[in-house]
Amino acid sequence: DEAISSARTAVRLAPGNRGYSLLLADALSAAGHPDQALAVLGTLPDPDRYDVVSRRAVAEAALENWTAAASAYRQAGLVAPNETDRATAVAGEIRATAAAGDKAAAVRLFDEANADGALAPLSDLDRAYIAANVGRDAAALAAFDAAREAGKVHGTVNFDAAYAAKHAFQNADAVGYFKSGIDDAVAAGQDINDPT
Repeated sequence: DEAISSARTAVRLAPGNRGYSLLLADALSAAGHPDQALAVLGTLPDPDRYDVVSRRAVAEAALENWTAAASAYRQAGLVAPNETDRATAVAGEIRATAAAGDKAAAVRLFDEANADGALAPLSDLDRAYIAANVGRDAAALAAFDAAREAGKVHGTVNFDAAYAAKHAFQNADAVGYFKSGIDDAVAAGQDINDPT
């Protein structure tokens, strides 16, 4: 609430300062007030700029307005200032489209983005979870394998990779990931029978 209060004061003292309005929208979103963040974003000129539309996408997703979020992410991807921001927007559009219940469109978006390399700037784990989200298990497994080679697969992530392997009919890989997950849990002193 201190961040929101400070940002509101800054906006009041310099109402034409775009940066302060964006900071206020960020503070509101971070504090769990995406509806208020959308209201602030709606006051800004040039609402189709990346700095606004990307924040609008995040706020719409927080409100579970999935169709609006997918549309905003699509728009953000078109105006993204660099490949990493574009990849983040494309991933958001895929997730929001899937969450909206349009699995076929989400799969199509993933396949296009995967084929043209639009998701390449994301981490291997991000790509793995996006692929798994739309049921592209072979692509998910390949990304989990790349993450494992980079030393990024630990703990319960092993179980997610194991299920991707199982769904891709790669049972030997599934067994290996399950074993690594169990070994990590035992080493950490976790009770694997406890779902928390």
